[in-house]
Amino acid sequence: MNRRAIALVAALAGCTPAGAAPPTTTGPTTTGPRAFPHLAGQWNGSWDGTFPTTLVVNSVTPTTASVIYEWGLAPSWNIDIPGFERSTARFYGDKLVVFLTNGAVATYVMKPDGTLYGTYRFRGRVAHTTLRQ
Repeated sequence: MNRRAIALVAALAGCTPAGAAPPTTTGPTTTGPRAFPHLAGQWNGSWDGTFPTTLVVNSVTPTTASVIYEWGLAPSWNIDIPGFERSTARFYGDKLVVFLTNGAVATYVMKPDGTLYGTYRFRGRVAHTTLRQ
């Protein structure tokens, strides 16, 4: 194995090969799970105060989160059947993104007060929420 391959394997494993300078840091990271302290658990709110929603975060890895996205009734949005779906959400920097099977995308950002601010995009419509545990 050549030196570059060894360095790559070591870097992916979080190690510094002998003779190599350790990586430098510029402060705490705000990507992946580190951008979401205390993420696991149940988060409740409603999209635009109309469409009830719950996000259950079951487990977290450095790049993904296993979630259950739940929705309630919203007659004014023509949603008359509540439901849920399991999904693997992805971390993109300081955002947790859930791609739903209906084509909607729910994006969450952890706020300093410990709430999750969400944006829901579906067929040109955008809704917002603040979820609390």
